[in-house]
Amino acid sequence: MSYYDDISFDVVIRHFSMYSSEKQFTPENNSIEFIQRGKLKLKANGKVIELVAPALFWMKKGGTYRFFVDGVQEVPCEHVYMDFHGPRTEKMIEVLNETCPQGCITPNEPELVESIFSDSIKKYRRDPVYYHPDLVVNAERLVLQAIQSVRKKQKPQDDPYGIIAIANKIKSDPFQDYDFRELASKAGISYEHYRRLFREIHNSPPAAFVLNRKMFLAAEMLQKTNMRIKEIMATCQFDSMMNFSRSFKRFSGLSPVDYRKKFQ
Repeated sequence: MSYYDDISFDVVIRHFSMYSSEKQFTPENNSIEFIQRGKLKLKANGKVIELVAPALFWMKKGGTYRFFVDGVQEVPCEHVYMDFHGPRTEKMIEVLNETCPQGCITPNEPELVESIFSDSIKKYRRDPVYYHPDLVVNAERLVLQAIQSVRKKQKPQDDPYGIIAIANKIKSDPFQDYDFRELASKAGISYEHYRRLFREIHNSPPAAFVLNRKMFLAAEMLQKTNMRIKEIMATCQFDSMMNFSRSFKRFSGLSPVDYRKKFQ
């Protein structure tokens, strides 16, 4: 077995789009994708993500997605992507979701991301078997670009109000009680300004960021443990199964029961 055999490529391609897709789709493989020109919106498991070039994003197999635009675009959206499967791709998507829960990132070096995709398309078209190791390395480079882009935004010296630090704390433990008004007061700014800065940095307001992290961990518990759903609900600090199920379905597109059946 080769070092690179834990990943297989199904397609590496460039696509142009101007219109909305009316139907949702469920990918059979994982993917890493890039909007090079133009813009699209992606409904990912019930959550709408705005993809404005340059935007690096990813999809997990088994999810529910739909691309759409507001009205008719005058300029085609240039969209490149690689679909792949295998154990390594599962780890890639897991790392990307952990690093960037909002599901997309504006890369620090979009020209480099574009060149990686261009090289991958060229080699896939030429000989996907011969160039398989190159394609694997390129996929890893794309993951690294996403991670480095997030790290650059998280430099401590660029965090005068502690907004990045508190987000990292939330990622580690979203089950604490976070009083964002008090945090804003301690930082010496208004809550409205704190909330606006938080959203600019993390693409989500504070309360939604906490909820998203809870749902991310709930999904992990449903997939990787035998905890009862009521126990997971209590761990996530919900007071009723109805509220928990509603929030989880909004996050994942599936009820907790259906998600466990599908992914465990």
